[in-house]
Amino acid sequence: MILSLKDISSYRFNHSALGNWIAYCEDNRIKYSQKHIENWLKRLDKRSSIDQHESIYKAINKKWKDFYLVEIKDSKNHRFLGQSLFFNDRYYEELVDLTKYKELFIYQFNNIRFKSEHSPDELFGRYGYER
Repeated sequence: MILSLKDISSYRFNHSALGNWIAYCEDNRIKYSQKHIENWLKRLDKRSSIDQHESIYKAINKKWKDFYLVEIKDSKNHRFLGQSLFFNDRYYEELVDLTKYKELFIYQFNNIRFKSEHSPDELFGRYGYER
């Protein structure tokens, strides 16, 4: 039932979010096939981890048989992906992923990863720049 590693590596997704969803499907005897997994990977691809976790947790809590991501235009965080920061005399090139752990935001850029209490709106509003 698992895709080959070559296929999976072409998608960018949060492994724990998809793992939670597959575990939920297994526990609730929701049938799925390789086509379902491919469809899920396509939907999760290049979305922020926050969006992925929110959609999957919402579907699990409501006991749905599928999860639904908000439209990119309606996402609060998707617009920050690909943006850069100049903060503390250092360049942070292209935000690749954004997640949240407890009260901290975890920012993953091409060149570094860091945690901050500041929301993306605050951080990019103050320190964001265009190249």
